[in-house]
Amino acid sequence: MKDIIEWLTGMEHLSGGIYNEAAGLFKEDKEFTELLNHLAEDEAWHFHVMASAAELLQSEAQRPPDIIALDSAAKARVESPFHENRKKISSGTLTRDSMLDCIASTEFSEWNDYFLYVVNTLKEKRREFAYVASKIEQHKKLIERYFEKLSNNRHYLDKIRHLPKVWDMSALIVEDYVPMRELLSELLAPDGAVETAENGQKGLKKAAEKYYDVILADSIMPEMNGIEFFRQAVLHAPRIAERFLFLTDFNDEEHIDFAKKNNIRYLTKPFLLDELREAVHGLLTKTPVKSRL
Repeated sequence: MKDIIEWLTGMEHLSGGIYNEAAGLFKEDKEFTELLNHLAEDEAWHFHVMASAAELLQSEAQRPPDIIALDSAAKARVESPFHENRKKISSGTLTRDSMLDCIASTEFSEWNDYFLYVVNTLKEKRREFAYVASKIEQHKKLIERYFEKLSNNRHYLDKIRHLPKVWDMSALIVEDYVPMRELLSELLAPDGAVETAENGQKGLKKAAEKYYDVILADSIMPEMNGIEFFRQAVLHAPRIAERFLFLTDFNDEEHIDFAKKNNIRYLTKPFLLDELREAVHGLLTKTPVKSRL
C-alpha cells in the first residue's frame, strides 16, 4: 500500500496543478471556473489526506496487508490525460470539452479506485477517516451536479452513476416543532438517511456518537437551545461548523450574531423551500448559503 499512497500523493499534486492552470484560462465561464477551482482545492486536501495516511501506516500496528498492486499500465492510463492537457495549456490549445473529458476520464478511473481502496481500508481502522469518506462523496456529487447541467451529459453521467459509493450521506435534524421536523425530514430524505432529535440535549448525544454530513438545528428549543447545542457539539467535533445550519427567526439578533461570529450557515424564518435545498447542497459541496435577513 505504501507504493499506492506515494503515487496517489503525486497524482493529487499533478491534478491540482492542472485544475488551477485550467481555471485561469476559462475565467469568462464563471461556473466552469468555479468547478475547476473547487476541484483544485479538493485535490490539495486529498494530498494532505494521503500524507496523513502515509504517516499512519508508519506504525506497524496500523499497517494493512498488501492485497492489490499498482502497475505501470494503470499509472500511464490515469496520468496521460493530464500530461496531454498540460501540453495544450502550454500551446494555448486547451478547450473546455477536452478539460471536461479529462475530468470524466480521470476522476472516475483507476485513480479513483485506488484512492477509495486506501480510504476504505483506513476508515475501518480510524474513526476520523469517516470525515474523509464523506468529503470524497461530496466531491463526486459536486461533479455530478455540474454534469447534470450540460446539454450533452449522458456519457459523463453514466460514468459517475456507476461508481460505487464510499459513503452514505446522513443528516441530523434537531427541531422541537413536530410539523417542521417532519417537513425537514422529507426534504432531506433524497440526499441520504435522516435522523431527528426533539431538543438540543438529545441531538448532542446523537452528534457525539455518529458522524453526520449535515446538521440542522433550530435556534430556540427546550432543554438546550441552538447556541448551547453548537457549543457542546464543537467540543466533540472541532470542524462541525462546516456541516451545521441554523434555522432562526429573522429578528433573533443573538443567534444571527452568534452564527456570523462562528462562521455558521443560517437561514432566517420564514424561508423558501428552495432556499433550504440550496443551503443543504451548500453544506454538501461547501458553497456559500445566501441567508435572508
